[in-house]
Amino acid sequence: MSTISIELQDELKEQLENNAKALNMKPNELIIKALSDFFFLNKIDSVRQRIAPKFKESGYQNEQDIFDQVS
Repeated sequence: MSTISIELQDELKEQLENNAKALNMKPNELIIKALSDFFFLNKIDSVRQRIAPKFKESGYQNEQDIFDQVS
């Protein structure tokens, strides 16, 4: 595991500490979770963008169309 240092605006640091406390987490645990969630969602968005043209070619206009088809 590596260690990094970052500078946060006071307001952001306060939000981090308050949210970590509310979630019964340490601030560094919340940062790790937030980064992991961000990278995961970014990967999903990348896949969506890559496959969207193929679905549109097949007549699907949005994710709801696909959901309706498989439901």
